[in-house]
Amino acid sequence: MCNANNFKGNRPFDEVVATLRRGDIVGIVGKPGRTNTEELSIAPGEIRLLSPCLHMLPDAHTGFKDR
Repeated sequence: MCNANNFKGNRPFDEVVATLRRGDIVGIVGKPGRTNTEELSIAPGEIRLLSPCLHMLPDAHTGFKDR
């Protein structure tokens, strides 16, 4: 539920999102709510990178197997 409309950070939204990669650990400050499918989620107002992912996770098509 992260979009530029809810974002209230110091840096531009596009710049913050460009620094995030798959597997990074992020800190979120925002309002809790429900999505259209009634899942509990957070509408983030601020996003902070806490720990970058140093070893990339496997690609969803090649690295995971459904057993």
